[in-house]
Amino acid sequence: MNEDKNILDKVNRRSGMTTPENYFADFAEQMMQKLPEKEEAIITKPVTTWQRIRPFVYLVAMFAGIWCMVKMVDLISTGASLQTDQSAEQIVAEAITDESFIEEYCYEDMNEYSIMESMYEEGIDSEEITNLDTEN
Repeated sequence: MNEDKNILDKVNRRSGMTTPENYFADFAEQMMQKLPEKEEAIITKPVTTWQRIRPFVYLVAMFAGIWCMVKMVDLISTGASLQTDQSAEQIVAEAITDESFIEEYCYEDMNEYSIMESMYEEGIDSEEITNLDTEN
């Protein structure tokens, strides 16, 4: 019962596979000697006009972007608004009074059902509308 508990000592760690001495140290040199010599091909591509001017175009685009960014920051920080001849309220009032605008943009999206439903929600009775029609 006094057997050795280390199994690796019993088996002898040698599997029979070994490498020659300095095999990995000289591997790259030996491989290069075995390969056939080949001339290195130098391939030059012609330079196009776009390849010549591309850095300058990118530079101009970068400066244009910086200018736009600075301009926006300046507009935001000064609180400047776009200058118009009329105020927003006047523009809306003119649009509402223009019959062609109403027909083109408002009536197109509405049908009779949605008009009657919105009138009902606002508390307008259909009898009031018929009374208005008869008075005129």
